[in-house]
Amino acid sequence: MSSIGVAVAHPDPGIVDEVLHALEASDDLYLALDPAKASVVLAGGSELSGMAERPPSEGKALVGLAADHDLADVSRAALRCRAHEIVCWPHDRPTLAVILREAASRARLAARRSDGRIVAVVGARGGAGATTVAAMLARSLEAVVVDLDPVGAGQAAFLDDDVDPTLAQVLSAVDELDAQALSAAMTPHAAGVALCAAPRSEAPSARQASRLAALLRASVAVAACDLGRAADAAAREMLGTADTVVCVCAPDIASLRGARALTGATDRSMRVVLNRAVRRGIDARDVTRVLGAPPAAIVPFDAAVRRAGEAGRLPARGSARRALERFAGQLIEVSSDGS
Repeated sequence: MSSIGVAVAHPDPGIVDEVLHALEASDDLYLALDPAKASVVLAGGSELSGMAERPPSEGKALVGLAADHDLADVSRAALRCRAHEIVCWPHDRPTLAVILREAASRARLAARRSDGRIVAVVGARGGAGATTVAAMLARSLEAVVVDLDPVGAGQAAFLDDDVDPTLAQVLSAVDELDAQALSAAMTPHAAGVALCAAPRSEAPSARQASRLAALLRASVAVAACDLGRAADAAAREMLGTADTVVCVCAPDIASLRGARALTGATDRSMRVVLNRAVRRGIDARDVTRVLGAPPAAIVPFDAAVRRAGEAGRLPARGSARRALERFAGQLIEVSSDGS
């Protein structure tokens, strides 16, 4: 955990002295002697008022420092200068480090772009092929693969033999909203790069998934998230926040039932992919009759997908790849026109 430099400016020397002692007692905060190099500026009301016209540089957090007698004045000044947070001294002394670290994280994230898109891929049932579809879509979209299915952890099969899954390693970066740490943790994957869960590992919390979504939007153009069956809180959180939801159905009744159950889990328009379709099996008309809309893509059964998967690769050619590349093209068009 990196240390955070804090600059302190307040008209009351007693409060300043107490805050400095609190900083000295913290393991991850220190007094920045040069305010220009501080990550956080902790300032009283008069100092905040001056910063409304001279805001700190981009990426630097501004936090109001108030006592009980001037909390209202500091709050108004904090609103005018768009401060990230307010510390009420000495009431907030026990949580000072948490408040300042959170403010620094949000300021750092706000300094980056936040227009990245998230494509959530969810399986209508286990074994429907969501893992492979997510990986193949990621390749076509030039997206980062994010494995949020720690039970299946199927994306790990597309890593090289000497590469370890990395999702657990990046959770600390998620907690700190550290985009550089996120980028450093990405692992080579058959589709490009990925953050992969280890099989049967502990799932992230819903809060971590929410912060991961924010971090992905600020760090990459597109992220393709493999949610498995969206059976845990983290996957459901990502499902709810995604820009696009893709539901992968196998050509069977259980898949259609599962897809119908998933329609209420997101307020996004869900795009259904009928995977491994075969002649005389469940077809587009059946999907339309059960779900009320035709499938967005039909991916034919292609033995090349299975052969490539057994070797830890994605198919270089074949009917399944062509179908998913066409579907990826549709997703790009939707993204470009904003609908």
